[in-house]
Amino acid sequence: MPGNHETLVREKHAKKCALWAPWLHPIAQYPRLSCLRAANIMLIGVNTARPSLPFHATGAIGRAQLDQLAACLRDARSKGLCRVVLLHHPPARNLVVWRKRLEDLQALEEVLRREGAELVLHGHSHRATTTHIAGTDIPVISSSSASHAPGHDESAAGWNHIGIEQVPTGWKITVQRRFLTPTETMCASTPQHYTLSRPMPLPNA
Repeated sequence: MPGNHETLVREKHAKKCALWAPWLHPIAQYPRLSCLRAANIMLIGVNTARPSLPFHATGAIGRAQLDQLAACLRDARSKGLCRVVLLHHPPARNLVVWRKRLEDLQALEEVLRREGAELVLHGHSHRATTTHIAGTDIPVISSSSASHAPGHDESAAGWNHIGIEQVPTGWKITVQRRFLTPTETMCASTPQHYTLSRPMPLPNA
């Protein structure tokens, strides 16, 4: 998904979208989102890239995209899909400084509280953190940058291995962080487990 590094200055929107086209997956129903379905999982990409003032790296979603996100989340749940939302800027408070924030965070929180999701993944903070969408049980997960130096803390170079399993009451999500130690060996953290009670919809519901 595009982030602040992809929109440092204002450019013609159509031209920029054409450059990203091979890696984005817009569909006719939700042209502002990037949607990719894999088996019973729907990946929903949200673009937070916006030009910002010098020494700032803020992002925003915008009302039109938020409306499409709400509709997409409802539709995906009606089909019994696990909904994974991806965006660059953190959808939670206190993970980045004010000048790097998501400007319409509150509006996104309202959509996710109302429509639900099973998992939210983000970047931008360059740190491996776990939290939740405010007022919900929706996990919010990030990873450190793969180009960081080895180390012990949450900023060491790494990535997340994520497993999603459908269970009778909803979804079981397992997140295990893989990171480089000072000896430059790959280490795995203790897996984190999230069980979300999301009853599957009845046929033709």
